[in-house]
Amino acid sequence: MGSSRRPRRVIKKLRSAFPAEWHSDKSNQAEPGQYAVKNQRDWEKLWKAAFGHMEPLPKIPKLPADKMAIAIFAGKTDKRARISVSAINEGPGKTIVHWQSNDNVQKNDDGKTFQSCLLKLIDKTANKVVFTEKASIEQTAAPAAPKGPRAA
Repeated sequence: MGSSRRPRRVIKKLRSAFPAEWHSDKSNQAEPGQYAVKNQRDWEKLWKAAFGHMEPLPKIPKLPADKMAIAIFAGKTDKRARISVSAINEGPGKTIVHWQSNDNVQKNDDGKTFQSCLLKLIDKTANKVVFTEKASIEQTAAPAAPKGPRAA
């Protein structure tokens, strides 16, 4: 005789194996720079450049086959920078990564320095990756209008 039981439904939660974005204020990269990598060996080098100062080094995640990694390093500065990617556009033969740094987050007067960076996973492309920096909020603010009597 057949069982009258219903089969159990198994619902899998969709979870990412790891985050798609990482930030650090103390990278091992003192010079500013932008990088795009498409293989595990180069991804491991970027990871070490961003987090090599940590002891022990955080476990290096596996780069998914359909992803590539970009890294943006602010370089050594007396201000903590919050780096973000505002847009990624595909063009003929190139992928343009638009990024900005809000470097007015915190300034230290005690001589402490920062080496902020962003690592981000994006969809893999065969195109050349080009980085373009948007002016920071601090740089694009319009000057205040002069105060005083108005001309008639």
